[in-house]
Amino acid sequence: MSLFDGVKFFCTSTLSDKRKVDLTLLLEHNGARPVPLGEATHVITLSLDYEGQDGATEGSVTVTDSWVDRSLILGRLQLAQHFSPDPAMLFSGVVACVTDLVPSDIEVLSAGITALGGQWRAGLTRDVTHLFAVGPGSEKYQTALRYQKETQVKVLVPHWFDDSVRLGIRGLSTAAYEWPEPTILTFGKPSPETGEVGDSLLRPQNKLSQDKKALYKAALMTTEQEAKLGQAETRDIWGSRRILLSPDLELSDGRRKAIEAGIVRSGGVVVVHDAQRADVEYEFDVLIARYRWGPLYVQGVSGRKLIGSLTWLFHAESTGIIGTPTAQLLHYPIPKKSAEGFSAHEITVTNYTGDARDYLKKLIGLMGATFTPSMSGKNTVLIAAYISGNKATKARNWSIPVVNHTWLEDCFIQWRNLSVGLEKYVVFPPGLDFSDHLGERGIQREVILEGLPDLIAEM
Repeated sequence: MSLFDGVKFFCTSTLSDKRKVDLTLLLEHNGARPVPLGEATHVITLSLDYEGQDGATEGSVTVTDSWVDRSLILGRLQLAQHFSPDPAMLFSGVVACVTDLVPSDIEVLSAGITALGGQWRAGLTRDVTHLFAVGPGSEKYQTALRYQKETQVKVLVPHWFDDSVRLGIRGLSTAAYEWPEPTILTFGKPSPETGEVGDSLLRPQNKLSQDKKALYKAALMTTEQEAKLGQAETRDIWGSRRILLSPDLELSDGRRKAIEAGIVRSGGVVVVHDAQRADVEYEFDVLIARYRWGPLYVQGVSGRKLIGSLTWLFHAESTGIIGTPTAQLLHYPIPKKSAEGFSAHEITVTNYTGDARDYLKKLIGLMGATFTPSMSGKNTVLIAAYISGNKATKARNWSIPVVNHTWLEDCFIQWRNLSVGLEKYVVFPPGLDFSDHLGERGIQREVILEGLPDLIAEM
């Protein structure tokens, strides 16, 4: 009997074509069968909100692609509930165990991890992905490190659990928390070699992933780069989906033609909007819009169509992945009304560099606040990737709030000015660089649907 016997699967457009091919080969080789969405027992997706989800079979389960990988590695089918794409399930895919912790701490960790999508093991079994240890030396610790290359188990201090929950970050980087030298425990202490103390000392230097590079590239694309995208080689990304460019984009003729050429080259069908006729009913699969406003937007939301921003369109055409627009803040249209109370802010940032800095600058500008490259007494907020440098020192001296970027993301999601006083906004775990987790938040579909009645009433 094959591992995936009886599994009928469907891969959503949130996965790249290459990943879909790889998963299909692995699953078919092990007894599973690819089927249309309406017949699937397992829907493999990176987002709960995916194209055509209303057509899923009642009783089907939704899993991330990690479900396939872990099932194959362990040689037995894993429970689908532990591989949820729900961003609220912070420990989805985590199988945890502890060594040398007191019973009260074990109770907290086990309850928190299982409540937030993970699994708990009393012993160091083969499927454990995270072993929590307060110090080296125990038998479990030695065994985990001895077989780490084969099992890929992470041996780390419990601070990782605490910070994941405090910050609400799924997939928090483990680099600063891992044994044999968890830098979070030595951070800020003098270097044994030089005696120096600095925030850059022992800080993990993480390179941008290809996915993050593509995200920033699409978000910060210039008009010249847009034109080149429209001249790229022909490939079928859109699969003959009918795409309508909303008039609220206010595109010049030249820019519109370039974008339409890119859509056609990528296998889409352009639906022409007639500005002279307000009573026309349009048939479309995808709406590209600037604002969450107007009859076309309401039609799209009500009909469960794909609705995205120009940034999302460019990202899809440059990566070949038709991801869920709500999975990224800049991939979905913004509200037409200005963000309540946000325009009074003058915001600067520190320790975010390059594209990450420009990405934050774009979020700030879209919400109506002022971005300042340098720091002055007029600034109302400093957004920091970590606490270090002249700006952070000045902010403390001038009583200017210092927050991590999750404050800005939450303001963007709720589209209003939020208090900077919450713990999750002002905590900076030693050794953690918040820029590593920028661009990983989205907008829940529930938020969009809740605001629809008020939007219709205002129109």
